[in-house]
Amino acid sequence: DREGITRQRRGQDKVREVTLQNYSHKCAFCAVREETFLVAAHISRWADDRENRGNLANLICMCRPHDSLFEVGYFSLSDDYRIIIKPHDHQGAVDLLLRNLSVFRRPKSHSPDPRLLQKHRHRHGLE
Repeated sequence: DREGITRQRRGQDKVREVTLQNYSHKCAFCAVREETFLVAAHISRWADDRENRGNLANLICMCRPHDSLFEVGYFSLSDDYRIIIKPHDHQGAVDLLLRNLSVFRRPKSHSPDPRLLQKHRHRHGLE
């Protein structure tokens, strides 16, 4: 065992709950509804964009696998919320998860900010 000090994001539980409610407790890209698999995913990364950390237009409810693929740039959204998939030669789980992307289900309010989506696409060469 080891003792250590960890950093914790203040208010993260509230932000997560509001984000899940905004997306009707369902991944915005697939049928996953199991809350233990859902996260409040940042479009513009937490570490890179202090100003937009709690901005609901910077958050999308995603299942953990789609969050991981979005985070590393396998896919993004256009300004009009169409899914853009980066060309890839991967097979197996990554290909299966990308094929499992359906249409983007818009939230009840606070749709993703197109300026933040543009930053995401630019960061991952999806423009």
